[in-house]
Amino acid sequence: MEHDKHEVNEGVVKIIETVPPTVITERTDLGLSELDQKRAVRLRWKIDLWILPMLTIIYLLAAMDRSDIGNAQVAGMQKAIGATGHQWSLAVSLFYVGFIIGHPPGVFSLRKVGPPVVLGVAVAAWGVFITLFIETKNWQQAVGIRICIGFAEAFTHAAPLYLSLWYKRSELATRGGIYYSASSLAGAFNGLIAYGIVTTYGHQPPFAAWQWLFLVEGVLSIGIGLLVIVLLPQSPDKLGWGFTADEKRLALIRTQQANNTPHEGIRWKSVPGAFKNPMWIVYTLILTCTQVALGGISSFLPSILKGLGYTSTRAQLMTVPIYSVAAVSTIFFAILSDRARVRGPWLQRYHRPL
Repeated sequence: MEHDKHEVNEGVVKIIETVPPTVITERTDLGLSELDQKRAVRLRWKIDLWILPMLTIIYLLAAMDRSDIGNAQVAGMQKAIGATGHQWSLAVSLFYVGFIIGHPPGVFSLRKVGPPVVLGVAVAAWGVFITLFIETKNWQQAVGIRICIGFAEAFTHAAPLYLSLWYKRSELATRGGIYYSASSLAGAFNGLIAYGIVTTYGHQPPFAAWQWLFLVEGVLSIGIGLLVIVLLPQSPDKLGWGFTADEKRLALIRTQQANNTPHEGIRWKSVPGAFKNPMWIVYTLILTCTQVALGGISSFLPSILKGLGYTSTRAQLMTVPIYSVAAVSTIFFAILSDRARVRGPWLQRYHRPL
């Protein structure tokens, strides 16, 4: 054990002494041997097969639980709780009140508390709130639960920050595309799950079809949240079980190549400086426009399709092809972005249909 610690520390000291962390990039020659280069490739595969799938599942569940209210509406929830169109719209849209409030503490707690706890507890928490939906009796209760779901889900949006600790810039867009494709896959899964529940359990006591939908997705989220707490690794500078000494050493090298500083906390004095870069306004506008479009589609697409004359079960199923194509295109444009090492043109082409 002492030998492992010595090997890790020796590797870290060598990097810091030869190249200042502030100028380390993925192109910096850190003198990796041929053997270390092979180990680094294996480490990347390990991250791809362990960390990336877990984060993608988290985002999949988040998107499913955010948009399942649209499927629940078609399955009869709005009528069951006696909500008018305006009241139902409030229940859908006020989700974002909790979502906005929860973002800052979610991101800032990632370093302090640790990714497994922050992300795992958040998933389990919104799973509990989703399950509580089965006891909803009126639209006011639905609004309150939706705000709580939004607050819990906001914490998991620190996951892209956690992902950026593991991948170099030339690798990140592809992995980010896989991660964000889960949002589209969620719409497809929600449609399939809702279709299966409505056709199989639509009239099975003690619950209505929309209650079964929330029960299944809520319990699933609670279970996955507990697994995340146990299985998700810490950040590269705090790795424990599951990684060899060489992998820990190489993980530190990779995170520095991605412009991250190991063992660094939040520099609160530097936060205002981020707003001096005008690009944050551009990114905010892009994200806002995207979220407005995607939020509307995910929340109201099933009811729109039903309004076109399809039955409730058919409308649930008709959402699947739309989201499936969106998932494939997300990954496609992300891969092109990494290959070309250019972001802007692909963002423009990807968002133009919205």
